[in-house]
Amino acid sequence: SADEARDQEEAALRALQEALTLAQRTDDQAQDREEARAKSELRKAYGQTLERQVALRDATAPLVGQEVSRRTRNSARLLGQDQESLRLDLEKIRDQTQELRDAKVFNFAHQRLDELMNRAAGVLLEGTATADVQRRQTSSVRVLQSLLDAMDESKKKDDPFRENEQAQGGGGQGSGQGGGLFPPAAELKLLRSLQEEALSQTRVVEEAGLAADDPAMVEEIGRLQRDLVEQARALLERVSRSGGNRVEPGGADGQPGGPGSRSGPDDGPVGGPGGGVQ
Repeated sequence: SADEARDQEEAALRALQEALTLAQRTDDQAQDREEARAKSELRKAYGQTLERQVALRDATAPLVGQEVSRRTRNSARLLGQDQESLRLDLEKIRDQTQELRDAKVFNFAHQRLDELMNRAAGVLLEGTATADVQRRQTSSVRVLQSLLDAMDESKKKDDPFRENEQAQGGGGQGSGQGGGLFPPAAELKLLRSLQEEALSQTRVVEEAGLAADDPAMVEEIGRLQRDLVEQARALLERVSRSGGNRVEPGGADGQPGGPGSRSGPDDGPVGGPGGGVQ
């Protein structure tokens, strides 16, 4: 009868909908597992890179201020080769991770690391180890630690955007439930750390009286601060478009060193991947 045919059709549609729902859930779970695997591999890579950079910085320190000799030149050049190798390894990580290049703040951190390591390696390869090399290596350590902290799985519970995204039914950056490899909260955490590193560099210049002696460094830090302001504004715009909660990455206008900023890394010990940089 017509009623039986209609009942069978409705039953078939329900079965199809259940199958589609199950397939979507399975796809989401598979995507979440893939995201978890990718995050774990990236954290491991950042941790290993951080350890290598700490070792390079510590090996360079005894050469700074020493009288130049054949031995010190050879040692510096070997360290320069290792520094350049580390820079290329980081470049490969970025080139092989599309999501990283799409996450603007993470991509900016990699650009910052490339610049820092390239200049440090260049001086070392010339056979000299200077205080500027040490500053750049220390900054590299801090930025790497910031990347590692931003990827920290345990801090997901602090994500200020997750509740809003879930309430709207969104997974964030095309994921199932995990929020993508680089959710807005991770970018925000990283941006704050980069702002602190810029403040630390400013203090180094001021306390060492380098402003008059090294105008190029002053200009570099000024450019970094301007770039961070633009990164903050762009992040706020992306979060606003996606419906996330509005937060202040630094000052009220996104400026580093605003009312919400914390003390910079110079205020405490800096070191390896297990904690703060050293």
